[in-house]
Amino acid sequence: MISGLLAALFGCTKSSNQGEQVFCPAVVLPVYVNFNVVDGNMGNDLFFSADHPQRPTSQLCFFETKDKLFKDTIRPQVIGTGTARHFMVQINGVKAKDTLIMKFDSPEKLPIDVLSLETKMSKESCPQLVLDKAFWNNTEVIKTNNKLILPKMLIVTAH
Repeated sequence: MISGLLAALFGCTKSSNQGEQVFCPAVVLPVYVNFNVVDGNMGNDLFFSADHPQRPTSQLCFFETKDKLFKDTIRPQVIGTGTARHFMVQINGVKAKDTLIMKFDSPEKLPIDVLSLETKMSKESCPQLVLDKAFWNNTEVIKTNNKLILPKMLIVTAH
């Protein structure tokens, strides 16, 4: 009785493919997306390239789709050093699909972009949510070296 209650509170055991018992902690790990933003025409990284004018990382921000007034800013975290850096943002792991609006907080009026993300359960002994598919402005983006490459068109629009 007590061991069953503890297992419910702190995790459970599952059988692995080899027939052994594996303890799975009752912890849901957050789902993160790693990405770089590149010039849609030239392919240069807009933030971390050594040979391209860099934009300040503070210009990049995301918003939930329900935030129509762009009030609750989500700032991605910078991971790595030098030109090996990339951004990381946590996505809503409660929903199977999450959509974020990407906006540049810059003097020029660049168009907004839409990043749609789908999660699934991993196929491990203790499954966790993982990124399954990503869509950038309705076009599927494939992960390369565990990150997304997001092409940003640098066309100024009148807002």
